[in-house]
Amino acid sequence: MPHGHEDTPSLSSLTRGLAAVGPLLDSCGYAVLDGLLPPCFALALHDEMATLHRQQLLRPHRFGFKSSPSAPVRIVRKPHIYEAELSEPHVREHAASIGTVSELVATAAGAAFPELQLCPGPNGQGTAVKLQCNEGHGGCFPLHFDNAGPPSCRKLTCLVYLNPSWAEGDGGELELVPWLAPPVRIPPLGGRVVLFRSDLVLHRVLPSLVCRFCFTIWIDGARTNEDKLVLPKSRSPREVCAELGRSGAQRLLSRAVYADEYEASLAACMASTQELCSEMVAQHRAHVAQCDASGPLAKLVHAARELKGEIDEIAGEIVGGPTAPSVAAAAVPP
Repeated sequence: MPHGHEDTPSLSSLTRGLAAVGPLLDSCGYAVLDGLLPPCFALALHDEMATLHRQQLLRPHRFGFKSSPSAPVRIVRKPHIYEAELSEPHVREHAASIGTVSELVATAAGAAFPELQLCPGPNGQGTAVKLQCNEGHGGCFPLHFDNAGPPSCRKLTCLVYLNPSWAEGDGGELELVPWLAPPVRIPPLGGRVVLFRSDLVLHRVLPSLVCRFCFTIWIDGARTNEDKLVLPKSRSPREVCAELGRSGAQRLLSRAVYADEYEASLAACMASTQELCSEMVAQHRAHVAQCDASGPLAKLVHAARELKGEIDEIAGEIVGGPTAPSVAAAAVPP
């Protein structure tokens, strides 16, 4: 697919579309855009991804794991997930349209969200793009932040889904878990673009039963990880926890506050490798126990758990359960 494909969206149309959800991104930490990419262009992107996977240019996803702080790092494979970096020359050669639109989206985001002080530099500087195939068979990702803290500078995550035939029951939904708010489950529909704050929004990918394609654009920010949260010492732990939604400090508490959800997501992701799964769950439980025993931090954890329980109860009464589907969608202005 050449760079000059006639359906390639313009920089101005992408900027207008992204700017339209700026208030939602600021207030909620995430936004969902349908219609940002022309349908024919989205199909062309799907074809590029399918070709990459068919030609075995996407490699198995691997990650480092330490069973304890003193243990050596082990490189292990995440089942059924394949990926590649757009920066790899042999990948870029077969993904010209994905490369073009990634650069346009990054530039448009910088113009649409000046308050984020994004840094999408020339030739991909300040931007990383990962192409991904979930082959199905239950492939998924556990709860995590795209920016877990320094040295990462990621500020904004832009996810582009390329699944024209996705249907209810196929799985593979993105589940966002905003701080002390009900989770939001987002179907990976073809052409859908999801934006969320890399440093503030906990999320996971639910098990997929069918082949699922997407690519992710991560954009760095000039002042990422600069925590401006200043709270008077007179604040109670509950008041402090309620203020953490806009602070990266929530990342210090999230695994302990969402302990059950983290453990369930780990079990779902690594179900096919029981021994490794058991090690990862044990490491998670040890981390939670350490938080619970750490004095002042434990007070915040317990207060946040209480707030979360109250919110979960209210959400259950309103929508029938904390994982009920809920998508904030916006149409692109003409």
